Amino acid sequence: MLEAARELDEVAMLERAQKAAAMAELIRATYGALVEQVHHKFDKAQDTTKPTWSYLTTLQGYFTNDDDAQATRDAAVALDVVALQKDLPQAPPRLFKLLDHFQTRLRKVHRPEDVSALLLDPVTLQQFEYVESMRKGARARLPQTRAGESRRGGFNDSTVRIYPLDYRWSKAQVLLQDIYEGLHA
Repeated sequence: MLEAARELDEVAMLERAQKAAAMAELIRATYGALVEQVHHKFDKAQDTTKPTWSYLTTLQGYFTNDDDAQATRDAAVALDVVALQKDLPQAPPRLFKLLDHFQTRLRKVHRPEDVSALLLDPVTLQQFEYVESMRKGARARLPQTRAGESRRGGFNDSTVRIYPLDYRWSKAQVLLQDIYEGLHA
């Protein structure tokens, strides 16, 4: 794939895609921690057991000395959001506002203890909530409304999957076929 990108002079775009995948992984972890925070703080129908903070713990794990965590952070921080916006002209501008905000905050987190103040703060929550509401409408989990509370009802430590961007196999097959045909045209 890298050879094909070189031939088409699209290596920079491929590298941005890799960095965007890392950013998506951290955003998913942050989203999970934000939903967890809102659930524990505002939902009346919580169970009476001690709240678990599995998403917060996962998110904090990205700010340890682990080499993989460091690589994910470095890639996300290095993402050129302006160039990404040019790559994705159809994406809503509010998404890029969120990415800018998130990346700025991400640069300031240096240890696990910084996560709550910098990534789970009210401004970040508001940005995530707005983008989620635009995308999911009534299915959004972050709004502090009855509908949001209802959507968080079954929320647990396996609700949000945390992983980099990926392609579903059906999409990957089409992509691989396009690459094959492009190389043999």
